[in-house]
Amino acid sequence: MLYLATLLLVAFFAFSRAHEQLFGGSERAGFVHHSVPRYVAPVFLFAALPPLLFLGDCRKKVVLALGSALVCAVSASSIFEIYRNQPSSLSMLHDWDRRSEALLDALATEIPPDAIVYSLQSDKLLWSRWRVGLIDEPEATAMSLNRAVDTGLPVFILDPGGRSRKLTTALAKSGIALARVDARRKLYRATRRGSPSPE
Repeated sequence: MLYLATLLLVAFFAFSRAHEQLFGGSERAGFVHHSVPRYVAPVFLFAALPPLLFLGDCRKKVVLALGSALVCAVSASSIFEIYRNQPSSLSMLHDWDRRSEALLDALATEIPPDAIVYSLQSDKLLWSRWRVGLIDEPEATAMSLNRAVDTGLPVFILDPGGRSRKLTTALAKSGIALARVDARRKLYRATRRGSPSPE
C-alpha cells in the first residue's frame, strides 16, 4: 500500500507538469504560486507521508539514520526555498512591504487624506490610505472620474500605464484635464477645465 501511494503521488507530480496550461507547467521553475494552487496543495502535503511511514516502519538503524538526515535536509531546503527563493517568498514580501510603506509616505506629501486615487494596479496598496478607483476601459473610467470630480473630492491618478493616452482623450470629452503632480511616480490630479487650479 505504501508503494502504491508513492507511485500515485509521483504520477500526480509528473501529470501536474505535463501540459503548459496545467498548474503553471509553462514556468521554468515550479513556483509555489503557479504549481501548487490551493485546490491541489493538500496532495503535495500528503507527499511527505510515504517517506515518513517508511522510516517509521524501518528496522535497520543505518537506513533510519540516513533517511532521517535526508528528510531533515529536504525540510530545511524547502523552508529556505519558501523564505528566500520563491518569487512570492517571505523575504520578497517583507521587501515589498518596506518599499510600499515608503511609497505611501512619499505620496502622502502630495495627496490629501480625503482624496480618491485611481490606479491601474495599485489599488491593493492605496486603499489603506485613500479611497480608491480602478482604471478600466477609458470611457467607463472617465465617467467614474467625472462623478468623483463633481463631488468636490480631490481626484488623483497614479500610474495609468499604457491607457493614459486613451484615458486623457476620454477625460477631455468630459471636460476634465490632468495636471502632472509627480512625473517620476506618474501621479496626476484631475480637475474640471476652467476651474481654478487647486493649491
